[in-house]
Order: sequence, then C-alpha cells, then structure tokens
Amino acid sequence: MPLIPMSRPANGFGSNGKAINVHLNLFKIAMSPKNDFFHYNIEILSSKGTSPPIAMKKRIFKDIYALFARTLDGVGPVFDGDRTVYSHRQLTPLEGTVQAASFKLPPEKEEFKFILTEVEKPKWRTSDIFHALFGPHGPTMNNKSDADKTALINTSRRAMQAINVAIRYLLAADCPSTSRAFFPDQAPSLPIGGGVLLRRGYITHLRLGNTTNFTPPPDNLFLAMDMTCATFLEAPPQANPANTLADLCCKILNIGSTKMYNLGDDDYRKLHKVLRRFKINIKRGESDKGITKSIDHLTLTNSRNEIFETDEGKTSVEVSHNIMSSQFGYQLTRSSYLKAFFLKTWGKRLCFPDLPNVVTMGKGKKTVYPLELCSIRPVSFPKFLRKDVIQIFLTMTSSHNQGQRYILKLTGDQQSAALRFQTLRPSLRFDQIMLARRHVMKSEHEKLLSVYGIRIAQEFVGVQARVLPPPVVEYRGNLRIPVRDGQWNIAKPNLQFIQPKVLKSWAVVVCTNAPIPDQPIMNFLRALRDKLIQLGIQVADAPPPVIRLQPPGQMPQVKEALERAGKTAWQSFQKVPPQLFLCITDERSFLYNTIKVEGDVSFSFPAYNLEKKEKNVTLYISISLALCISWRYHPVHGPQAHVRVLFFYQNAQRSIPVQVSKVPETKELTAHNIEWGGRDRNLKIGGLNHRLTDLEPACGGIPTMIVGADLTHNNLSPKMKPSIAALVGSLDRTLLKYAPAVGVQPLLEPSDEDSRPRSQEPILLFRSLLTELLEKWGKNNPALKFPRKMVIFRDGVSDGEFTQVLESEFKAAKGKTFSFGGGSLFENKKLINQVLSLISVSSFSCDNLHCVCQKVNRSGNAPAGTVLDHQIGDPNLFDFFSQTQAGLQGTSRPTRYVVLKDESNASADQLQSIIQIISSGFQRATRSVGLATPAYVFAARAKMWLNADDDGASTVMSSSSGRDQTAEERTHDLEVYQQRIQSMMARLQSLDQQMWWI
Repeated sequence: MPLIPMSRPANGFGSNGKAINVHLNLFKIAMSPKNDFFHYNIEILSSKGTSPPIAMKKRIFKDIYALFARTLDGVGPVFDGDRTVYSHRQLTPLEGTVQAASFKLPPEKEEFKFILTEVEKPKWRTSDIFHALFGPHGPTMNNKSDADKTALINTSRRAMQAINVAIRYLLAADCPSTSRAFFPDQAPSLPIGGGVLLRRGYITHLRLGNTTNFTPPPDNLFLAMDMTCATFLEAPPQANPANTLADLCCKILNIGSTKMYNLGDDDYRKLHKVLRRFKINIKRGESDKGITKSIDHLTLTNSRNEIFETDEGKTSVEVSHNIMSSQFGYQLTRSSYLKAFFLKTWGKRLCFPDLPNVVTMGKGKKTVYPLELCSIRPVSFPKFLRKDVIQIFLTMTSSHNQGQRYILKLTGDQQSAALRFQTLRPSLRFDQIMLARRHVMKSEHEKLLSVYGIRIAQEFVGVQARVLPPPVVEYRGNLRIPVRDGQWNIAKPNLQFIQPKVLKSWAVVVCTNAPIPDQPIMNFLRALRDKLIQLGIQVADAPPPVIRLQPPGQMPQVKEALERAGKTAWQSFQKVPPQLFLCITDERSFLYNTIKVEGDVSFSFPAYNLEKKEKNVTLYISISLALCISWRYHPVHGPQAHVRVLFFYQNAQRSIPVQVSKVPETKELTAHNIEWGGRDRNLKIGGLNHRLTDLEPACGGIPTMIVGADLTHNNLSPKMKPSIAALVGSLDRTLLKYAPAVGVQPLLEPSDEDSRPRSQEPILLFRSLLTELLEKWGKNNPALKFPRKMVIFRDGVSDGEFTQVLESEFKAAKGKTFSFGGGSLFENKKLINQVLSLISVSSFSCDNLHCVCQKVNRSGNAPAGTVLDHQIGDPNLFDFFSQTQAGLQGTSRPTRYVVLKDESNASADQLQSIIQIISSGFQRATRSVGLATPAYVFAARAKMWLNADDDGASTVMSSSSGRDQTAEERTHDLEVYQQRIQSMMARLQSLDQQMWWI
C-alpha cells in the first residue's frame, strides 16, 4: 500500500506563545448538503475535426453555456477550460453544434461540434465533500477500512474540484486567465518598458480548515482570494494607428523608429527571443480581410532584397525589377518599382521598404511578409464587469489593452518597476482583495453558485494566532543577543564572530567606466578593513592593489583584469595567493553576468600555482555593499549612485544576484552595509558568524542532521532543460554549517509527438545525494559515523504530490543500504537508532496574515514568529503556518509546513520551536528568514551553471528550442549538463567546511 501523509496527532496543535487576533484573506463558505452535481467530459471539434486551443474553447463554451441555460433555470453548466464540465442538472442532448467567432482574420462565424460524455460515476451530492471537511476523526469515517476511507476522500476531492470550477467559471470566462488566476479588464496595470504590460489579477481556490464541529453543515470550508500579477505584451486598440508590429519592436528595443532600418545582430536576437510564436494580424491591402499568423523570426534583409509569395509563386523584388527594366528599355528606380510591385501584387503601397521582414510559420511552411503590413493581435473578450465597476479601481487602463502573455525573464529595470507595482502594505492589499470580492462576484455569479447550494460570506475570516518567543543568538565570548521582531543588531555591542578567519591577500578590480577617483576607493577600503578587524577577522596591513578594467569591458578584458589583479596581489602580499577579489561594477552592469559565467564555468588563475601543485579556483560572492562611491559625494553621480560589489575568494566559486538599494548617505548606514560584507566574507572562507544556543536542545540534544531539499525547474528558459536537484545538510552540532550536493534530473519525455517534455517533482537522485551528505557528515564526526536523528525540509511540493514524494524520497532515505565512510546506517537490514522526519515547506501560500490588533511591525505585517494551526489547518494533514520573518516591505507571506512523516513523535510545539529558532540561523543576515534551510540558494546557484549558455557563453548544446527539440538532442544536452555540474562540484569538493555558495 502506498505511503500517505500522516494525520494530525493528539498533540498536533500548539499552545506556546502569546495570542493575537489576525484576519486572513479567506471568506467562509456556507453549503447546502442536498444539491447534486453531474460530471461530464466534453470534446469540442472544428469543422475540420481538429480540437481548438484552450482560449478558443472558452469562447465556444460560452455559447454552449447559453444553449443549456435556456432549459436549466437560466444557469448553464460550468467548464474548467480543458475537457471537464459540471452541471446542477442532467444535460440533454449530449451532442450539438454552436457557432462562434474565431480569433483569426477574417473574423467570421465558424461552426463547432461538441460531444458530452458521462464519467464512470457522473452524479454526487455536495454532502460528499463532508468526508474531507470532517477529516479522519469525523463521523463519516468511523469504522471504515483504510481502503474505504481513501475512496471517500477521493470522492470529496472530486466534489471540491467541481465547486472550484463553479466558483471560477464566470470570473475567468470573460477576461484573460491562466490555470490559477484571472485578470479582469478594469484591474490596475502598469507599462514596465520593453513593450511589456504588468496586469493585476486574482487567484481563488478552496481551502479546508480543521474543526471540532461534526454536525452538518460544516463550518470549515473557505474561499481563499489573493492578488497576483502577470506580464503581457502591450496591444493598443485595433483602430489605433500605433497598433503595429514595428511600434512594438521599437518599444522592445527602446529605440526610435528611424533606427529600425539598421538593426544589429544583438537587436535581432532580442526581437527573436521576445516575438517568437507571437500572434499577429496581416492585412495586405485595403480590401484584404486579413489573416492571423505566428511569428517565427525577423529577417536580416529588408523588403528590397527579399523573396515574397505572389499569385505566380515566389518571386524576388530584385529579380522582377531587373526584368521590368529590360522590358521597358530604361532603368526604373528601385523605390518606385518597389511601391508598384506591392501595389500590383497585394493592392498596398509599401511606405517603409527598408524595414526588416517577418517570417511566419503555419501548416508546415514559412512565409515572408513586410513588417509594416503586420499589426498586433489584441486578445479581445466580451465585457463582464459593469460600467460602475470602472470607477471602483484606483488605477485604470484601456479595456482593449490586453495583449498576449509575455513569459520571458524580465530585465532589471522591469523587475524594479514590477516590484513597486506589486508591493502593498497588508492593509491596502486586503482592501484591494475586498474590493475585488464585492465588485466581481455579483448577481450573475451568485445566481450560478446558488444552484449548487454555495453561499460566500462578505467579510474576511478572523482567527487567533500565537507569537512564539524569539531565539537567542550567540557570538564570540558567549555574548548573547535576543532577537526582537525577527532581527538583531551587532554593530553597537561591537560583537565578534564565533569563528573568524584570516585575510592575508586581496585585490580590487574596478569594472566601471564611471570616473571614480582613487581616493574614495581607498577611503572605502580602509573602512572595510577597520570593520573586518572589529568583527574579529585578521586583515593584512598593506592596502590591496587596485586594477581598472580596460575598455570596452568585454569577456577578454574581464579575464585579463582579474589575472593582472591576481598577479599583483601575489607579488604585493609576499607571494600569498589572493583570498579575496573585490570587483566594483555599475548597477545592473552587463559585466555582472560576464564575471559570473567566466569565473564559475571556466576561470582559474595559473599564476597562483607557482608554489602549489593543485589548481586554484576562484570563489565568487555577491554582496550589496554599494558604498564605495557614497563614502564621499561623487561629482558625477552624486549620493544616489549605484555600485555592485562582488567578492572573489580562492579555492571555490560563488556569485549570486542581489537587489542593490540606493546608496545611503549617512556614515552609520555605510558602516552597517560594510558589516554585511564582513559577514559574507567570513562565511565563505570557512568561518561561522553566530550560533543559536537553543537549537540543539530543541532537537532533543542528540546528534542531528538538518537537511534541506529543493528541485528547481527550467521551464521558462529558451529551451526545455533538465531540473536541478539540490540538497544541503548540516555538518556539526551548531546545525548551521551546511554542505551541498547537487544533481541534474532529466525531463519526463512526452507520450505523443505533439506534447512537450515536462518536469517531474520527486527527486529521483535523492538517495545518491543524501548519501553524499551522510559521507560528509561522517567525515566531520568520525566518532559517531552517522546522525541519530534527521529532519528533512522538502521545498516546493504541492498537496497532490505528497504521496509521490513519500514513495520516492522518504523510502530512499529509509532504503536498504547507505554505505559511506566504511560504515553503514544499517546492520542486519535494520536501522540503528535513527529517526526521520520529512516536512514539506511551501513558501508560496496564498494565506496572508493581517493583524487586527496594534501589535504589528513597522511594515504593517504580523510580528515575526506568528504561528497559526487552529481553524485553518487541513483536517486530514498535520500542518501549520509560520511567519518567522520580519516584513521589510509589502505583505509578508506565512510559510506552510506539512509534516508528512515524523518518527520522533514530536508535538506541534516542538516542531514549531525548531522552525522558529532555525529561521534565525541564516549566516549572511542579522534577520530571521522565511524558510528553514537555504537549499533554494544552492539550487539557484547550480541553475546558473546550467543556464550559462543563455548569457552568450560558448556552448556545445543543441540549437533547437522548446517543442523543436528531439529526444536525442535532449539526451545529448543532458549529458553535457551532467558533465558541467559534476565538473564544478569536483573542483569544489574540498570546500565542505566552507559555505561558498551562500
């Protein structure tokens, strides 16, 4: 029998901490137990027998809805957008036809056939959901076998799915939507540059709570509603003269229209990346009704030198020009003939023949069209919101400006604009959610829900939460600091690190064209040195050499500058290889990725090997000191200048992106950020900044290993790439010094030719990666060989994947053999004194906390350490919500922890205490964080190695992308990726005691 998640034990509710009242973004649902559901599968076919795309299915089903509504009390069936239909009455007939306007040009009515098929058990009642709501201890589960309980829960899930579809159907039917969110026409939006529009949307889904009231109807069913955002390509109204593909290209490249005549190779690559598969309308003349095509790419040639499709077949303007000139006996001007050619061929005068051309794809062939004939296809949907709703929202945009989804990675400036748009204090966020609740779910929506016996409350749910006592942080000399509201300050007490290291040799590389004088740099370096010494780090007396990058500042110049800096430092510090390279770049400099790729993938310093046989590799650390210029007022950029600082260390590699804030103007803030640099520098070379005195006792005082596991996918990369499986495990009694293990997980191949490969969530390499960590733990603790207790925090698992993770990963951890270091975890196939706990961690929960009392932090969020488990915990699972971090800006999200298996039989208070304490153990910060372990950091690091070829680095990977890749190409690429990851980890194998990847 497959493993299933454990249910909440008798001690599964916590009681520690101070009680506070909070509001949640939940609305209570009242439900009649006697309403029926009928379940059908639907197949929609065009006149050619093909299945239309999902967006078109939504439009077609609106007519099917209206067709059945005439005979079903004015309320038709509901549709999930794919193939599932639910109805409150039995449907007849099960076959029929409807006519709907297609998305394509010309916009003519097209006939579609629908076929409804009853599922195996087509009918059930709303009362079937009570099995899941009451949980395993409810009256419907009494005296039932495990098989019967599983069948009842599955029936409840079907009922929940039907209710979810019924609630979402009208919300998402008349506006752009995804599988999770809908984007109303009149919701706020913001252009963020590059032709990209950020639109606000909303997410709705059912949530179960726990209850002690087992009398029907239950009181623990809620509708969760939250805000989200998605990116679209801007699309002005169809009648707008700016609605051209050329205008969109200018926005994407941020150039004037005249510069479209002379695009460079980089411009073409950017346009190809953004516009590939983008849908456009093409009208070749005034009388032409137009056609709709998908873009394949833009040509490097203009209309004067291209081959176009005519009635006589393919012909070139250049060839036709020469033929006509020879027939008339005199030379026609190219410009006049070009206009005559298109006027004769398509009835359209071409005004801008020097623009590039567009190559479209369809029906197995590619066709070329002039760019000026192409316009943007807006996604037009019928109105759903009433006119009075338009005045409700604070920020409005044109309802026609909907565009097509934009799924590429945003640039730095776009991310900054998006962050400002999405960042709302909790009070304002909840006001916006309530606004959407009251003005989107109106009479038509409530009428539909009433036939299913559903009524949604008008107010937020209020519950009681608890604020756990803060942990105690310890520094050198047994000096302890209490954590207040998720943060602490080590500057004023002048504390020193627990395990400081020695900095013997270092250098500075200035990678910016800004005119930075030497004096501000030296002032900054002196301040940095003083702070490092204050924190207990010994620093060489001599100042580091300063090397400036030579223009134009490309990959060869970066490599040459780093080599010169290494040689100079080696000579300046008595032939000691440099431990630290400090590189100063402009904010969001293109050199940032150049330095990372060059250093992480292939960079080494052969000059350092004069006195050593082994090869030294450089460690990259990114840190936002951002203060070199601001230590003194910069004459050009002023106090608002931006810099980015990277630290380079010997023997390993590390570089992670961080968001750099504006440069502070005060010396106190400057010292604080320099202190941040000291923390990072000490950590990467093997030091430990602080420890948590209560963590080991909270784990029972026995040898324990904390493990973090994460699986990072590459679904949004230009081509489908394998996933990154990363584990980190604690090495010593502090439980704060981690060692990593990483592997490449292949994609799941599609079952048919038209499908794409997809990622798979269970970590298939879990056993081998965990074995690596146990080997490292055994080397670090030779007397013990293996930990007696293991707590595994697994990130990124949805509720539907719990059983898969238990079957794959928990069984791997409890497998037949773990041989490492000459020892074994098992004797006679029996585990020796080791207990395992597997806890799922979800940081993207839609449940936001909003305190109704005065106890909020400066950002308006609930206090750090707030925990919820009463009322909103799942009745069938052992779960709770913990907001361990202090909010900086916007609305903090609590992290959901689901205890899948716990062999230690720990209480909720014990597990919540461990999580509350360990959240303050992130060594780079003096703040608590939202996740228990930093596994996601290392997974992101390895993902950067995998995506090095996306940043322009050399690669031997196949050039095909997405759906065009074959299985053989994916197999070849997988081998290349595996070799790359293995090579990187082999070079860093000796750094188990250094958290170089943080």
